[in-house]
Amino acid sequence: TYVQVHQNVMLYLDQAAASKLTRCQTPWLVGGVDWSQQINRARAVTHLAEFLKKEITQLETRDFLQYSLRDLITKYPTEKLVDEIYKLIQSKLKKTEDLPHHQRVLVFSPHPDDDIISMGGTLMKLVKNKNIVHCIYMTPGYNAVFDHDVEKFWMARGFYDQVYKLKDQEETDKKMLKQAQDFIKEKEESKFGQTDIEDFKKIKKIIRQAEGASTCSYVKVEGYEYMSPPFYESGRAKKNPLTKADVDLIWDILQKYKPTIVYAAGDLTDPNGTHRLCLRGIIQAFQRYIKDVPELWLYRGAWQEFHPADADIFVTMTTKELAAKREGIFRHQSQKDRPPQPGHSTKEFWQRAEERNLGTAKLLESYGYKGLYALEGLMKYKGQLIAQTLYKLFL
Repeated sequence: TYVQVHQNVMLYLDQAAASKLTRCQTPWLVGGVDWSQQINRARAVTHLAEFLKKEITQLETRDFLQYSLRDLITKYPTEKLVDEIYKLIQSKLKKTEDLPHHQRVLVFSPHPDDDIISMGGTLMKLVKNKNIVHCIYMTPGYNAVFDHDVEKFWMARGFYDQVYKLKDQEETDKKMLKQAQDFIKEKEESKFGQTDIEDFKKIKKIIRQAEGASTCSYVKVEGYEYMSPPFYESGRAKKNPLTKADVDLIWDILQKYKPTIVYAAGDLTDPNGTHRLCLRGIIQAFQRYIKDVPELWLYRGAWQEFHPADADIFVTMTTKELAAKREGIFRHQSQKDRPPQPGHSTKEFWQRAEERNLGTAKLLESYGYKGLYALEGLMKYKGQLIAQTLYKLFL
């Protein structure tokens, strides 16, 4: 295209979009690296192990020399380096008994299914450890419900009225069903697309709320709450800008539950940007703390996963625990089979989650850690900017 050969073109990418660039993924290939930072040493060693298909402890000096890592082993001798990184990643593997006990835990979920998809195994272990866990669903999620689910809702209401002989209610529900069917037909015939009418939004919201409540009942958390932030009320996939009103709602939740540990979605590649806005709002709310600041942990899984060098812990799951997580995801029937907003993948969310959990365990097994089945990665938030650093690309 024209811009590829133009002499004065500059592209700006945020952290999520730039994550696969050479300067981000393997910066030692394009310039100097601060090897005093352990995370940089871990990234280099794990990358080399993956590239050469070797276990970490099998890496040799010649491997580092051959792949542009002379500076690293000059400062950190090979034997000590591989031993350090092997033990570092080993220390990240956590079983149920290694997770928090008797804490006040708040799990922020951008949509009503992100918590179970991304950290379902961890969530059930936190409950098992006698933590007081509350799930906060940050958006109603009605944009991701099919229109036919609304029609089905009113059909079910009609059958309910007949079974319990609620004649007056049956007439009202018949009218609502007819209204829903007429609106669906109108949307299908529209050439330019239509946003949902309020009655449609309300029913879609009820559907997602019931699914979230069903999952919370299954996981046995202490309680749950639904938010309705202004930024979500655009009626379309693209959301409104985050405002003080949104941050105020999050702050009120934090003050109400007074958590000691908070979990939030840290995957920033969801197709409509909701995860990014939610995380930004949480971080802005955290900036209001003067004292007694809770720990903030980030989870991923619906759209991307933490690399072993970046995650702070990996929660182990057995075959039975992964199956239990799958059952929790199945409670979200409106998102099964073919999600309304699938992103770049055609797979169901439970399949994506299992693929990532199993894939992460397989990756660590390739490093030399045996006996792993499935893993959920978590990263502790340490004050880093989220998707605000811009990388310049000159063409």
